[in-house]
Amino acid sequence: MAPPPSPPPRRAPRGERAHGRGVLLLLLLALGGASSLTPRFSPRRSAAPAGRKSARPAGTSPRPALPPAQRLTGSEAPRFRLPKLQPERLSQLAPRLPEKLQELASSVRPLQVLSGFALALVLTFGTLFAGGKAINSFLAEDNNGEVLERALLFGAILENVKAAYVDTNVDIDKLFQTGVNAMLSTLDPYSEYEDAKESEDLTLRTTGRYGGVGLTIGSSEGSKVLVLGALEGFAFDAGVRAGDQIVQIDGMPLQGKSVEEVKNLLRGEPGTVVTLTLRRDGSPLPEIKLDVPRKLVRLPDVTLAAMIDRGVGYIRLDGFSEGTAAEVAFAIARMQAVGLDSLILDMRDNPGGLLNAAISVSQQLVPEGTEIVSTAGRVYSEGTSISYRSNRPPLLQPSVKLAVLVNPNTASAAEIVSGVVQDTDRGVIIGERTYGKGLVQVVEPLPGGAALKLTVARYYTPSGRCIQATAYDGGRVEATAARPAAPADGSVGEAPSAPAPTPPPAAPPLPGDEVPGRSRAAYLPRKLTAAEQAVYHTANGRVVSGGGGIAPDVEVKPRPVRDLERSLLQQGYFYSFASDWLGRHRGEPEQQVLQVTRDEDQVYQEFVRFVREQQTGQGGGRKLAKLIDVSLASSKLAEVEKALSAETSAAARQQVRQQVEQLRKLLLEQQLAQLDSQRQAIQQEVREAVLGRLTSPSRRIFEQLQSDPQVLAALDVVTNDERYDALLRPAATPTDAAAAETKG
Repeated sequence: MAPPPSPPPRRAPRGERAHGRGVLLLLLLALGGASSLTPRFSPRRSAAPAGRKSARPAGTSPRPALPPAQRLTGSEAPRFRLPKLQPERLSQLAPRLPEKLQELASSVRPLQVLSGFALALVLTFGTLFAGGKAINSFLAEDNNGEVLERALLFGAILENVKAAYVDTNVDIDKLFQTGVNAMLSTLDPYSEYEDAKESEDLTLRTTGRYGGVGLTIGSSEGSKVLVLGALEGFAFDAGVRAGDQIVQIDGMPLQGKSVEEVKNLLRGEPGTVVTLTLRRDGSPLPEIKLDVPRKLVRLPDVTLAAMIDRGVGYIRLDGFSEGTAAEVAFAIARMQAVGLDSLILDMRDNPGGLLNAAISVSQQLVPEGTEIVSTAGRVYSEGTSISYRSNRPPLLQPSVKLAVLVNPNTASAAEIVSGVVQDTDRGVIIGERTYGKGLVQVVEPLPGGAALKLTVARYYTPSGRCIQATAYDGGRVEATAARPAAPADGSVGEAPSAPAPTPPPAAPPLPGDEVPGRSRAAYLPRKLTAAEQAVYHTANGRVVSGGGGIAPDVEVKPRPVRDLERSLLQQGYFYSFASDWLGRHRGEPEQQVLQVTRDEDQVYQEFVRFVREQQTGQGGGRKLAKLIDVSLASSKLAEVEKALSAETSAAARQQVRQQVEQLRKLLLEQQLAQLDSQRQAIQQEVREAVLGRLTSPSRRIFEQLQSDPQVLAALDVVTNDERYDALLRPAATPTDAAAAETKG
């Protein structure tokens, strides 16, 4: 007879485990109080949508989730003032084995446990909130004693460095930040520690608000502070233009001041006024003084909303912050009031932002009751996901055709909106495959204004797919993981009635920056293969894939940028020519705009002359790199010259140099000849560079649409009912085709 099965190992009750996790956060993250990693906006747990099966790739299973940590408040979180711990005392409080830690916790009174741990960690983690019971529960869980031992060891290392390192000017804060960032860098590119300044910038990006004048500034040519952009409704309306040099602020010269210092001078209490002294290329005045009112600046996410054809509206959406849903709603309502048949939603280069903003925008597009997105991670209850559904009728009328523009820089929250539009067959996705970020971050505040940004969940589109394109081997991010089953209570989460002002999913780095910027990371980023991308189906039965981002229904490449145009852009030729042209054609901005648009051919010939003069060194003003010097052919010629010169006599070397120089001149003439063969594209860049100094950002965007191949493709789709409907129908299978042929 077989022996009776052993009872399962006892797990601490959920409340105790939550307190234990709170202690873990205290020890590792210096939270000054147990902190929750659960998103503050949490709808009810949801069952899978009715009539829709969540596909799961073979061989995968949901990872069991642990309950969220809980905050310790009131009597649960006493505060103690504790003296500094001596190094020898630290070793006494850091037993090597987790079992010894547990024994220590159970052999003394709760207050002694709390005081002992706080003493051990006060060097690096400050005041500790917790109770003896919480610590006891914490130590009872899997390997938590080992985690605590490592935290104590980290504190001991910092203390020894501070006390005994050969130099006295050791920056302990810098050491701490380096250690924490190195630890988080082993997970994925998105989990990171933000110091107080970085945390402030993150808050600004997600709330989109600050007190200031609405300027983007940068430095150039040493100490010059230049205006890179002026926000409409703020500094632009006061007369500031891109390209202006800020000389003084309230009479204070800016020579020697950093961009950060200038930014702080510009910001201030809304309602106050700041006086700017500017120098402007092409102005008849040597200096311009403008009184610019400070306001509560809200960075707009909708940078253009306009009718671009009869019955066709266009919305350019650049991000997702707290006010995004209201901006989109206003634009849709205004367009529908004048007659809207089709809408193009442009989310190219949109890096994402707040999860709730994406949900709020989505519910303006899809039918009431539609699942928008679901999230699953260890912060939720075991084996469950959180589903967000639209709780209101869509603002965009169902009869309005919808096209969404995307590209490889469309990511995160923007992919959530694209995913629900595609999975519900509400509209057509046009452009290029998106970035593929299927992970959710929350931001936890830390003492001193710092913050922890941590990946806590994956998100899934309505068809059940996770569109994460990269697997971080070693960081344990699995892009093809199936969505966990939902609880049996049948409850659903509803979309927020207004965007919540709480933690955002982090915007991803741009694709080109992800790996190089974190070259020492322990994870191994790997793009998913086609075999790893599971197959799913939209509401109409169209085939879509999981992993690898959102694939467009209509693939359209952007206008190609050829080598000469790229070199002119990278070396600043267009920007410098705009300064040169405005300096030689002084006048009022309205007159200059008229001249540029009326005499485009003449302006282009002036640009060609400007480029040629820069190659010979004849042009005045700023000297730019010669085009031949930055070309690939030039570097190859230099290698050839070096190789030949090493093996020949002085006379032969002189002959080699002469021949190489002749080749360089020939290559330069071929480059300059491309100013004619590539005139259409380069002339457009010249026009935009000059008008960019004179007109509003929204006007420049509007004019660019006229020659944008992806926008033109979207126009073609939404104005052709037959093609639009065909794109939303599933492709005919061989069986369907045979049946249709038999019937015919």
